[in-house]
Amino acid sequence: MIGRRKKKLFLYLQEQSLVGVKWEMGKVKKVIDTQMDQIYPDTQIFRGEEAVLILDKQKEIQHQILSFPTPGKINLKKLIEYEVQSLMDAPSSELVYDYRFIGSSQEEGTSMNFYLIGAYRRKEILPWLEKLAWLGLNITKITTPLDILIEKGRKLNPKGGSGLMVFEDLMVHFLFFRNGVYGFQRTFELQEEGFQKDLILELQRSFFYAKQKFKLPIEKVSILLAPEWIVKEGKIELEEALGVPIEIIPPVYLELWLPEIKLLNTLINDVALLPPLLNLLPAEIIRERGVQKFSWALSFTELVILGLMLIWTYINQEALKRDLALLQIQNRQLQSLQVNLQNQQEKLNFIRKLIEESKIVKTHIKEKRNIYLVFEALPFLIPENVYLESITWGSLSSEQPTPHPPPNLGESASNLMVLQGKVDSSAPEEKYSLFFQFLKAMESSPFIERVNFQTEELLSQGKFQINAYLKRIESNHEFNQ
Repeated sequence: MIGRRKKKLFLYLQEQSLVGVKWEMGKVKKVIDTQMDQIYPDTQIFRGEEAVLILDKQKEIQHQILSFPTPGKINLKKLIEYEVQSLMDAPSSELVYDYRFIGSSQEEGTSMNFYLIGAYRRKEILPWLEKLAWLGLNITKITTPLDILIEKGRKLNPKGGSGLMVFEDLMVHFLFFRNGVYGFQRTFELQEEGFQKDLILELQRSFFYAKQKFKLPIEKVSILLAPEWIVKEGKIELEEALGVPIEIIPPVYLELWLPEIKLLNTLINDVALLPPLLNLLPAEIIRERGVQKFSWALSFTELVILGLMLIWTYINQEALKRDLALLQIQNRQLQSLQVNLQNQQEKLNFIRKLIEESKIVKTHIKEKRNIYLVFEALPFLIPENVYLESITWGSLSSEQPTPHPPPNLGESASNLMVLQGKVDSSAPEEKYSLFFQFLKAMESSPFIERVNFQTEELLSQGKFQINAYLKRIESNHEFNQ
């Protein structure tokens, strides 16, 4: 383990400040402490030394937690790419991002997997990497302080509701975990006299928010990099104020070899945290590092293969000429077959298109006879101050899954009418009252078989969506069937 640590160089870049440490003879040694604007080309300090970079750029780097149902067939990479583009408001070609699994939990009877995403705009970080390259550093991994603290908290608190406090000079980071799954993070600053009272108030707010949002009380708090006043007297005061046990995780701040390296202490004292963390190193640099490691072996292998091919070609020269002539004849025949196959494929596609269009026409003609009845009755069901913005026939228009899916997801949606609208009211109670009045009228309509709805934006923007499945009416039945 010590042999490995000798080769490890850890960097912490916080805004403009860069500090770096490495293991030597089982101890941590600080090897660089400078400002990024003082690094210029041709100022090599290291000679191709590999390093792990912790990038603390709160304005440039964005994090997001995504949850997906455990069962079901989903293209996780495409979903992550879509979410990252929405988060950063930029195409994926302009971004560098990574994601990792951080836990699973039961949500209303459904098993959910949780993923952490980290992303930044390529143009904002590449200049920093270029300056690090001027120092002679080969960056092998880029991660973030939040990712390190999430992984640390997951290992410390695998069950129940728990909190992790981390002190970084005057900054305090508080993370909440639910059964080992990260929930949220808050950061506050301690400056003025009497800051202990402010700290307790902030923690009480965090406790209340965790219980309100996640319906789970915090039963334990762990403290990482605890300062002297916490170790001596603050621990008891916090336990009395919060009503939960406080655990101080060694080493405390005064026992650190280099207290000035801040959150970097968390990683260098627990290197096992590193492997599962996000790697926000651009993909092209990762590929370049991989090629460099095996370039000599690849070159030697290529030379051996080339030599064997030349010998084989010389020995089989005449046979290769005959095979080449035969291959040219077969190639011309293949090209002729490909042209014929393409012509037949175009005809087949045309026939398939005609079949699909005929099915659409038949379905439209079959069901058109009762569409006007629904649209004539619909205005009488809409309460005052409720307005419809769009009506879509035959397909779900929502980009998100509905909270109450129909019993049979595999059935045809030809009897589906999607209503999107808005409740014009400023009072939350009135918004809900008008919406459910409209929903009840829809459910009691003789034309409606069932409905489900989506109200995520009802309180914030007054918007809603109702998916109404119409009753199918056969020619030999009446409406009361």
